[in-house]
Amino acid sequence: MSIEGTNTTYRIEWKPENARFTSMQANGKVIADYNYTNVSVISQKPESVIMNLWLIAPPFDGKDIELIIQ
Repeated sequence: MSIEGTNTTYRIEWKPENARFTSMQANGKVIADYNYTNVSVISQKPESVIMNLWLIAPPFDGKDIELIIQ
């Protein structure tokens, strides 16, 4: 799978009844979508999130990147 362009959105929706993980390209095309519904293992208390911004490799062009968390 390839991602077109440089802007992608990753969404985690955490609810008592499900946890949904979605990734989309800037044009709205869904790259991946997974809805986890096994409520017996979905935490019902606040949790921490750990993200690795440079999982593949950091940019080598020296330009700034933008990361928005809301």
